[in-house]
Amino acid sequence: MVNRDDLLQYVDTLLDCQTFQDYCVNGLQVEGRARVTRIATGVSASMRFFQAALDWGADLLLVHHGLFWKNTPHPFALTGVLRHRVAFLLAQDVNLAAYHLPLDAHPELGNNAQILAYLEAVNLAPIEVGHTGRIDPPRDVPWLMDRLRKASPGPVTHVGGGPELIRTVTVISGGASNLVELVASRGSDAFVTGDLAEQVPRLAEELGIHVFSLGHYNSERLGIMALGHRLQDTFNLPVRFFEVENPA
Repeated sequence: MVNRDDLLQYVDTLLDCQTFQDYCVNGLQVEGRARVTRIATGVSASMRFFQAALDWGADLLLVHHGLFWKNTPHPFALTGVLRHRVAFLLAQDVNLAAYHLPLDAHPELGNNAQILAYLEAVNLAPIEVGHTGRIDPPRDVPWLMDRLRKASPGPVTHVGGGPELIRTVTVISGGASNLVELVASRGSDAFVTGDLAEQVPRLAEELGIHVFSLGHYNSERLGIMALGHRLQDTFNLPVRFFEVENPA
């Protein structure tokens, strides 16, 4: 059993949350009981995730995509689906905490660093909330596709086109495909991201860069899983990742 506030202070410090100007609430979003005995992790807040986690006995739910975002649907309204979700958590006296951009950007536990580890990339350098790494020796597209399929349970889409052998790759998960021009301008041979904006395939062709799309959800599984493993090791608590498949 661990004090909730001590545990979340550890996470806030680990992920350096205070340095981010995010458009959501990072940290505790719904307050429940003060003592934590089990932690459930998942990509996104949803009733399906909440129910599965509570059936397992979790009292801290830890996600990447939480409940409260600027202006959606309104910063001062607690109605509809949002009201139902919050009411459920309060009735169960369970905690919900979320970490968005800080969990994307972390150089070890973050979504982007974790994907780059599957690609055996080294010498990581930050770009936006992602990272660029070097692949040594250089690899071809089929090799990257194979490694990305190991990192992500869903389909991997390849568009555009760059050099036959890929030496540098940038990973920015989630809805970052519109950064393809920035990534190409920094000299990357390949760009790995989440969902794919309509204009990106033709842009990638004209920019001469490979783009690999994993889907938003599938590109952001590894960070929350890695954070859960760290908390399990640090606090000696049971931690379980709950998969709620999402094709988007």
